[in-house]
Amino acid sequence: ALARPDLTGSAEDIEQTVSQLAALVPKLPDSTAAEKTLAKLLPRTGNAEPVRRELARLLHRRGRAGEALELLPDAGRSSDPATLDVYGSLLAEQGRLEEAKGIFRRALELQPGNAKVLLHMGMLSLREKDASAARDWFTKSLAAEPAAPGTLAALGLAQVQLGDARAALDSWDRALVLDPSQYDTLFNRSVLAGRTGDAEGARRGL
Repeated sequence: ALARPDLTGSAEDIEQTVSQLAALVPKLPDSTAAEKTLAKLLPRTGNAEPVRRELARLLHRRGRAGEALELLPDAGRSSDPATLDVYGSLLAEQGRLEEAKGIFRRALELQPGNAKVLLHMGMLSLREKDASAARDWFTKSLAAEPAAPGTLAALGLAQVQLGDARAALDSWDRALVLDPSQYDTLFNRSVLAGRTGDAEGARRGL
């Protein structure tokens, strides 16, 4: 279906098909093939925003944030929280933190409980060395999506900066239950456990 999508029918049907494909393509194991497929979809639709968004997301993951930004010249005026989230993340990658914050806030006005945007606001706060604000954002994100190991890992970082080692260890334990392959989190947990005198916990991550 991804290789030969059905782009027949009404314009509305085609738009829906393209949007669905755009969301599926970045999940392909071969990112090069995914990029080529999205590039082929781009001229086949009148509303190119979903395809541009997912292609930009894919390029960002491949370390090509500059190219990704070029795909979204009008994203700042979008009414789609997902597009605003990708655009804000790209701006943050470029060090344009205040612009990114404004974009994320606009996304939250449109969808206050968007867990990804709340997470990214927290990450911005961490970069600005405001651990208290970061903790609040991560807590809100987890209220919207409790089983998010990446958010739990980030919450642990904020809690460490706030001097709450016990809470950080708990957050990291919860993250590792959900995703044992988070090796950075496992390492951080081991280091912190060692610092708090938990030798057994420290050895667990070695």
